[in-house]
Amino acid sequence: RRVRGAHEVAPRHVDMLVDAAQSEDRGALAVVSAQMIGAGIRAEDIADHYIPEAARKLGAKWCDDTMSFVAVTVGSARLMSLLRELGPEWRADRSAAAAGHAVLVVVAAGISHTLGATVLTGQLRRRGISVRLLVGARPEDLGPLLRQMQFDAVMLSASLGESLGTLRRLVDAMRMAMAAPPPIVLGGTITTTEGLSPRSIRDQTGVDLVTNDPGEALARCGLT
Repeated sequence: RRVRGAHEVAPRHVDMLVDAAQSEDRGALAVVSAQMIGAGIRAEDIADHYIPEAARKLGAKWCDDTMSFVAVTVGSARLMSLLRELGPEWRADRSAAAAGHAVLVVVAAGISHTLGATVLTGQLRRRGISVRLLVGARPEDLGPLLRQMQFDAVMLSASLGESLGTLRRLVDAMRMAMAAPPPIVLGGTITTTEGLSPRSIRDQTGVDLVTNDPGEALARCGLT
């Protein structure tokens, strides 16, 4: 779902990515990416907007029963590989505006949808933030990590359908681990859950902020 004012993408290039992700040629995505960059589309925009849109289209094909779950999984994995290839140099220590801040991005255990968290990680690093990505997190994992390393914020990336109770247990574990835990932000497609407002999600999970805007999250956490 695209919110008002979100970046507009060219449908033709999205379709090219979708077709390449399904192609038997494993190099097809790299070719399409190079063509897009040659057409003047920035690598950052491919990562932040085009790849997520292509992933949504793959998911819609499964929902419409026009593509198998295996095919969608393979296509999504290829898009994830392209995402990594686009941003190997997106690191905080290479940013001209490095602020010295550190953020922990968390995906709960048992969740296979990690593309959004990977996109977020790249966005934060390009803003000069040092990022630790923790995939498959369990409540017992977070206490030792937060006591060992100092983070200025924690960002939970959650997909539509994830259990609010599970997210609450992660948040409770973080708050119990430290006397003064950093701000905890929740984002992802879980925010589009019908019948649940951002305030309701915040109240049920115990986070400090619910948003899909990295800029807003950093500002509210004092990390701009």
